[in-house]
Amino acid sequence: MHSELPCVIGLAVHEDQAQPIYTRENISAEEAVAAANTQSKTTLTEFMKLNQTDSHSRQLLYQEVPEHYTWSAGKVWRRRKTKTFAIGRIFFISPRQRERYYLRLLLLNRKGYTSFQSMRTVNGIVCSTYQEACLRINLICNNDEYNVVMEEVANNVVSISAIIDFFALLLIHCEIPDCCQFFETHKHHMIDERQDVHNDLELLRLLNRSLQCNGTSLLEFPALPQLDSDHSNVIVQNNTIFEAHDTLEMRVQSLNITQRSVYEQVLSSTHGIFFLDGPGGSGKAYLLKTIIEKFNSIGKKS
Repeated sequence: MHSELPCVIGLAVHEDQAQPIYTRENISAEEAVAAANTQSKTTLTEFMKLNQTDSHSRQLLYQEVPEHYTWSAGKVWRRRKTKTFAIGRIFFISPRQRERYYLRLLLLNRKGYTSFQSMRTVNGIVCSTYQEACLRINLICNNDEYNVVMEEVANNVVSISAIIDFFALLLIHCEIPDCCQFFETHKHHMIDERQDVHNDLELLRLLNRSLQCNGTSLLEFPALPQLDSDHSNVIVQNNTIFEAHDTLEMRVQSLNITQRSVYEQVLSSTHGIFFLDGPGGSGKAYLLKTIIEKFNSIGKKS
């Protein structure tokens, strides 16, 4: 038997009408509707429903609710009658999930929400996005610091492709409040006819390619201008092999001395089993992915 004290209650984070619904395969439409109705209640929806009638819960942050209320089997929050308590843990959301990330940020810092719309309401103004709401109450900064970084890069880097790649990395790894404004402000740094980037369309295609090399795409950033389906398909169909090769070569070149030594030993071996070990953060996963991609590129089983 296993037990833990205090117990930890996982707290859901999802947008309006976007909670996950789980069903079995090959069920009828009636059963699917019943499952959706049953599973529509989450810790978040019931937290907001609780705040509509309970003045005490409105004084609590979302993660503090399990200390004072129990999450019952009937999917409802009930006031605790004993001195026991639980710890609330709001599930992690990656910044790449944009609106869910900002919704989580609001829940972590503001009290008394009674609906999804109330989370987007600041001083009586209903914001169009959770990101805008975070910006209005200063939970996130504006674009200023990122503008400074981009200007410095643009003034010191000659290669347009390198500037585009850096812009893509900022999108992926930084919490840029207004991606659209950021793009419009700096796109002139990334368009240069001398380097075959003549207009916005060609820039978007190259930016999308850089994002794809990092496991994402323009579609993950809906605030940015988007490629239409025809142009998007051209990128995927015509550049997939080139991108894979380009990414692999860049990976190999970026290996440090130790990683490169292991990489060459594995590739030159005709048989045998290799055991790779090292401390956390030493680049084992990066090296393994590079080796696997190399094997795949030359048609060997990895």
